[in-house]
Amino acid sequence: MVGSGGGGPEKPNDAPAMTSAASSSEQRMVLIPAAHGPFGVKGPLAIPESFPDKIRRSLFPCIPLCVLTLYHKVTAMNAYRWIQYFTTRSTRPSGSTLDWTLPAPDAAREDIILLARSLAIFQLGESGGGSRLLAYARRFASRDGRYAGYEKAVQLFVFEEQAHAELLKKIVMRLGGTLLRKQWTNTVFRSVRSLVNLEFNIQVLLSAELIARAYYGLLSRHAPDPVIRGACLDITRDEAGHIAFHTDFFRDRLGAWPAWRARLWRWQFRLLFAATRRVVWMDHGKALRACGITKEMFLSKSRRACQAFLGGTGVRCADAESKRGAEPEQEIAEGAEFGNLSSHAHSRDRSPGG
Repeated sequence: MVGSGGGGPEKPNDAPAMTSAASSSEQRMVLIPAAHGPFGVKGPLAIPESFPDKIRRSLFPCIPLCVLTLYHKVTAMNAYRWIQYFTTRSTRPSGSTLDWTLPAPDAAREDIILLARSLAIFQLGESGGGSRLLAYARRFASRDGRYAGYEKAVQLFVFEEQAHAELLKKIVMRLGGTLLRKQWTNTVFRSVRSLVNLEFNIQVLLSAELIARAYYGLLSRHAPDPVIRGACLDITRDEAGHIAFHTDFFRDRLGAWPAWRARLWRWQFRLLFAATRRVVWMDHGKALRACGITKEMFLSKSRRACQAFLGGTGVRCADAESKRGAEPEQEIAEGAEFGNLSSHAHSRDRSPGG
């Protein structure tokens, strides 16, 4: 995708200073007036908002639970570390070390025709403008100073997606394929992303990133051309960083929500992801099978990527935990180190360089 605009967003006036104090975590509290304190307690009483509704309603049946909500500080993702990460990555663009002088495969071969069409669809998906995502990020960061720098990090992420589009364009041309201007799944994908808010936009985008990680990872081992294998390996490593970036965001968002809402979100994300990967297989199954990649390989690989993401947001998934660490050499080669990267970038030190 192509980013919009030049430099990063200005820091809001109410953005917290980047000190250790700004990284402390406090609970959201509800303040109960003195006259209604339980058990004869006089004076205002602050109750953690994380208390289940039933408990709070039984203790204070006559008091609206939203009498007064105190301003709170919740540890937000460290956007400045992600700015540093993406800036550093921009000095080593994907595909820069590939040997494009190697002979290209025969463009008349059926497997090459199918693969070129498949890669052209992904190229179209990577080439969007990103304007709506950036607009969402801008509004989100302006409302919450703890996410200062997030818009800039999203912009750099978009620029890296644009670099993927350029690399995929060269690959499609190498295979004798044709670039696409429209494609039905891409149109649906773009329309659905903009239906609700930032979280929904990113979760639809993330479902595609997780599937792309499986798609490029498998092609990095099975594509019938060494240049394509190398390019797909580079993109897979970048996708690992993208997934880590979004994992960092959702870890914080889900951590600030009530437990029931976080569980509901994870449930609906699984449904969205399962539907998305089925549609992707409908579009790309023939091309992947022509490269020796079975449906079971694709579904298993993408499922593991989803489980790893949910594990990174804090969900306790026995299946995910049991499979994490499987095939470590292959996973690291495909850029699956995103779990460690996300933990590192989620540092409580909010300084840009620390």
